[in-house]
Amino acid sequence: MTSVRDTFSQPAATGIPPTLRNQFGGSLGGPIKKDKTFIFGAYEVDRRKASGSLLTRVPTAAERAGDLSDLGVNTYGPYDASGHPVAPAARTPFAGNVIPTSRLSPETLAILMLIPLPNVYRATGTAPNCTGNVTQVFDDDQFSIRTDHYQTDKLHLFGGYSFAQFKRIQPGVFGEIACGPTPSNQSSGAHSDVRNQSLATGFDYTFEPEVADRHPVWVSPIPRERVTGRFRHDARIRSVFTASTLAPL
Repeated sequence: MTSVRDTFSQPAATGIPPTLRNQFGGSLGGPIKKDKTFIFGAYEVDRRKASGSLLTRVPTAAERAGDLSDLGVNTYGPYDASGHPVAPAARTPFAGNVIPTSRLSPETLAILMLIPLPNVYRATGTAPNCTGNVTQVFDDDQFSIRTDHYQTDKLHLFGGYSFAQFKRIQPGVFGEIACGPTPSNQSSGAHSDVRNQSLATGFDYTFEPEVADRHPVWVSPIPRERVTGRFRHDARIRSVFTASTLAPL
């Protein structure tokens, strides 16, 4: 497999995102007791890394400090200087479209610490100014085992167990904590861990060569599925979210 750099969304400094697909496994079976008891097992592994790149927009250093003058639109505050609400029709824009530092939300500033600064330096205004690579990791492990026992020429017993586990790590372009957007060829940013198990047993009995009775029993435990985000795990933003309300602009 050959990978090349996308000159539009992958600057040379970001490198080429990895792409990987490894699939392997095996099966083994044979008699435990000659002409009576047999066992068969199979195991399959799938390891994948699917990568992609995208262009998006992130706040500039000036915007993070409250200076929104480059956006070309007026910026209004819902409160006056004394902290009293102002009706929308009576609001006045911030001078120069610059929000005073004292009125910036500490929660927003904490989140912005997790979002990278622009790396497309010729972008201006609302044009995309940040490019990044995203790699989705998908691990799949499956195995199954089955035994068959011929008690007599007419009575056959069998049992089997199957297990499958699927783990996906899908960060956004801003990393595993802040997530952010993902390329169009990938799903939204999250971690997931899914486990499926099933158990089967039964028997069949042959009354005559032309007549048989089969009684299988299947037991399938409820699949376990866990999908998590990563915001709450970062100490840099956890402390500022202890307040009961968000700070107004």
